[in-house]
Amino acid sequence: EHAYAILAESLLNQNKLPQAVETLNAIRTKRGLLPLSTNIAKEELEQEFLQEMYREFFTENGHRFYTLKRLNQLSQIKEVKPNWKEYNSLFPIPEKQLLINTNLNPQNNGY
Repeated sequence: EHAYAILAESLLNQNKLPQAVETLNAIRTKRGLLPLSTNIAKEELEQEFLQEMYREFFTENGHRFYTLKRLNQLSQIKEVKPNWKEYNSLFPIPEKQLLINTNLNPQNNGY
């Protein structure tokens, strides 16, 4: 099902909405959910995609973070993590790497 998720996201990003709906519906119907309409708006389809990925990969290490990051939706994390700061969208560059390669400076904001 991970492959279906990757395919659905790539089709969504290419604005191939009918194919993205078809791929997402393959995941939904497998779980006994009703299929989405093929004439769904892109914004609504994107939200349905995010919800489906949330349900599908809720226990997989950081999967949701990376999906939200790719879709520029990290602000949704604030709903469940009230201490979320914008700088958390980037990881710190390890100090050892900064010492080895000075071209990596400056450190990401907030770290």
